[in-house]
Amino acid sequence: MSELELIPQENALSVFCQEDGMVPYVDKVREMVDNFEHDVKTPAGRKKSITFSAKISKYKVAMDNVAKKTTEDIDATKKKVNASRKYLKENLDELRDLARLPVTEYEKHEEVRIKTLQERVCYISSLSDICSSGDISLEDIQENIDILYKIEIDETFEEFQDRADSAKKDSFSALTSAFNREKERARDIEELGKLRKDAADRAEKDRQVAENENARIKAECEAKDKIEHEKAKLAEAKEREEALIRENERIKAQAEQQAKQAVIDERNRQKEKDLEDERARLKLERDKQHVSKIRGEAKTDLMNIVSEEVAKKIVLAISNNEISNVNINYGG
Repeated sequence: MSELELIPQENALSVFCQEDGMVPYVDKVREMVDNFEHDVKTPAGRKKSITFSAKISKYKVAMDNVAKKTTEDIDATKKKVNASRKYLKENLDELRDLARLPVTEYEKHEEVRIKTLQERVCYISSLSDICSSGDISLEDIQENIDILYKIEIDETFEEFQDRADSAKKDSFSALTSAFNREKERARDIEELGKLRKDAADRAEKDRQVAENENARIKAECEAKDKIEHEKAKLAEAKEREEALIRENERIKAQAEQQAKQAVIDERNRQKEKDLEDERARLKLERDKQHVSKIRGEAKTDLMNIVSEEVAKKIVLAISNNEISNVNINYGG
């Protein structure tokens, strides 16, 4: 397929990067396909068509290999460019930092210097912070005043000297005011303590007087209570004696009444017993008469089949349960 030309490798990058760079090559193949005469009726004709198709396929592979080789060249070029970029960046960054190093070191030194001066000024201001504390003593305030006196505001504070001087004056003013307030409060507390002690002493004296008076009144009350108690004991003893007499009289009367009632009860019990005995006797008499009547009727009935003597013996034997499974029904 000598009619199809491959792209020269040295020109491949420019051809592949053109917007329509592949169009002539594809149009050439399309023209050959359009002009090719197929003969599918004979084996030789069909083989010719297959061979033509295979040549196009091989041409495609060959062109693709040119493109791959071009891509590999581009990748190798990119690696070289990136390596140069890295070298350039690292070295120029180092040179940039080196060029700025004096300024950087000066800025760091200034940052430390300013921070140190600011901390010294803040320390001076912080000495008055105890003034806002609820738990404060004159000793604590005086200690901070002494520390403040020893701090000398000089040129070592550099541009913060005015600020340090102002902070010292403010702290001294606040500490002095707090010291005076605390001293006044201490005097007030001391005076209040004295007043409370005087009040406590007076209260103790009044308590002693009241306690002595209460003791006197208590002694009088106890003596009076003792007399009243003795009177009450005598009255109680008399009341118990009178109650004992009344109780004896009541018991005596109750005993007499119980004796009389016992006689009456015994009489009533005997009468009731006599009545019960009489009722029992009458019932027994009625029962005997009823049994005699039933047995007589049974004997009379038996006399219809046996003699009177035999009938009497049969009834008597039945009454005495001498004949098994036979008894006399006496009814109600």
